[in-house]
Amino acid sequence: KIMEKMQSWMDSSRRWVGLNSEPEEPEPEPTIWEELNTATTMSYQNRIKGFLIALAAAGMMAFLAFISLMLFQMPLFALFYTLMNLTLLGSSFLVVGPTKQFKNVMNPQRLASGAIFIVSMILTIIIAIKHPILILILIFVIIQFCALCWYVASYVPYAQSMIKTTCSA
Repeated sequence: KIMEKMQSWMDSSRRWVGLNSEPEEPEPEPTIWEELNTATTMSYQNRIKGFLIALAAAGMMAFLAFISLMLFQMPLFALFYTLMNLTLLGSSFLVVGPTKQFKNVMNPQRLASGAIFIVSMILTIIIAIKHPILILILIFVIIQFCALCWYVASYVPYAQSMIKTTCSA
């Protein structure tokens, strides 16, 4: 018993001096998700500020899209309209976070409209830049708008069924 006390005293003395008798285990390397979470963690106040800035930028894009539409510059309209939607999507990342937003999009009720929305934005930009054909631009902008409306309606109780009823009448 005396030997155990002496050993305990020696161990505590070594720790106090900084000479650990037991080597410390190295901390495991953080995963990519942990690093991403640390890099993107923002305070609630900063999230709201970022959201408001993104919302103002989206408003500016909407204004530029409207001006382009009034000047019959359809490729510019399509670009500004799509940039507005991308900015709005980015603003929602700031409010709920990208991980939660991604999980929301993966919800079976929202997956189709989310995928159609993203694909239509990509195709709208490609067509507006590479092949500015008016009818194709209009088709993809309309698809983009409808997919966004359907996606947003999935958050409102009974909104999708009301839209179905209204469109089928």
